[in-house]
Amino acid sequence: MRGWRIRSGLIAAAIGFSASALSAEPARVQIAVAAPQTGLQARLGLGVHTAAEIVVAEINARGGVNGLPIELLLVEDPCASSDGGRAAVALARAQVDAVIGFPCRSSGLAAAVFGKAGQLAILTAPLPRPVTGPLSGETVFHMPVAAQGQGGVIGARLAAAGPPARIAIVRDKTAQAVAMAQAIDVALRSAGRMPVVVEAITGGDKSFAAMVGRMQALGVTHVALVAFPVEGALIARELVAANAEIEMIGPDFLVAEATPSLAGAGLSRMRVVRPHLDPYGAGPEGRTLMDKLTSQGIEASREALIVATAIEAWAVAAGQARSVAPMVVAAVLSAGVETRFGRVGFDARRMSVVPYWGVFRWDGERVVGE
Repeated sequence: MRGWRIRSGLIAAAIGFSASALSAEPARVQIAVAAPQTGLQARLGLGVHTAAEIVVAEINARGGVNGLPIELLLVEDPCASSDGGRAAVALARAQVDAVIGFPCRSSGLAAAVFGKAGQLAILTAPLPRPVTGPLSGETVFHMPVAAQGQGGVIGARLAAAGPPARIAIVRDKTAQAVAMAQAIDVALRSAGRMPVVVEAITGGDKSFAAMVGRMQALGVTHVALVAFPVEGALIARELVAANAEIEMIGPDFLVAEATPSLAGAGLSRMRVVRPHLDPYGAGPEGRTLMDKLTSQGIEASREALIVATAIEAWAVAAGQARSVAPMVVAAVLSAGVETRFGRVGFDARRMSVVPYWGVFRWDGERVVGE
């Protein structure tokens, strides 16, 4: 059943409405999934929310959580820090049993709100900076879309290219790309290297001649390509047209159906980092969920898969705990749980663990391991 949609313009009214509506029927389980519903990332949010609906319906068909059906609330994360913070406050006051999502840069504010409220939350945005210390609280978990992990591998690969290499970072302006570019930069600097240039692109651009010209003038030989798949493929085409020996490496979201045709000759110079074993859906259950989205004409994204996995992980933990109390469920989650999408584990900072990364290349239209 499709839940309420709390849009940024209605959040103030939603705070009071949600609290009263949710307290009317305490004997039910409620989770909220936050994702963009408007703006440039609306298509991504549609996939996330649809995946959440599918997974919740399947859990309910299996008997729900501790005998109670899950009521799903679909909430907007407007991808703006202030509005995302207000959405988090609304959900904290509504006292839903779990909050999942917040894939945009407002996730940092949301983490602070839920941590202070002691509310169970599994947040999926890449962290805005490398984190070495404790995070947001005992009940807040982070399952980012692999930005930091992939960025570290990309940076290490580029650092191994040797001192003659001149490295550029090209990124779009999404929170995920910014976080990954920062992780790449940290990995390079830790190896005593520095990028000669960092270029930011805008989604929707289709010509990158000026940027390629700047990189030619700087003698760039290696590029960390952290961009939307369409723009990334077009950039690869233009870079190889200017320098046939250039090397490019980027994250797995560069892999898209249109990448081979758009990249052209650039395809042979591109590498991508992706998990060898992905706990977020490498198995048949994950592929089935992605096929369900695709059959509806909805984008099947890693974000959708991670949110679905987070819902399953929370449901499994609540079932094992025989409770939806935040601290009790958090204790089970922190020890790790087995879901139908694979194992979900967390380190001491409550960051998800994705251990097995590899570098892949295109073989014709397929991506194969090196």
